[in-house]
Amino acid sequence: MGGFFLHAGQSVRVQDREALERLLRYGLRAPFAQERLSRRGDGKVVYRLRRLWPNPQGTIHLVCDPLDFLRRLAALVSPR
Repeated sequence: MGGFFLHAGQSVRVQDREALERLLRYGLRAPFAQERLSRRGDGKVVYRLRRLWPNPQGTIHLVCDPLDFLRRLAALVSPR
């Protein structure tokens, strides 16, 4: 699936403004937690993971160049 999931079976009644607002807020949320994003002095982007990465090292941060970070972030955007 490439990291994107859309469930089109969700519906909201016309009069239910609270449910509509919840649905729209869900659709507008960022694909990552901005509080866990920072930049090092050397310009690299650091993303602190919520849980340990499942590898032998137990990685807790992802570190990459800004353009690589944008490339990874752009991969989360669904096609038209």
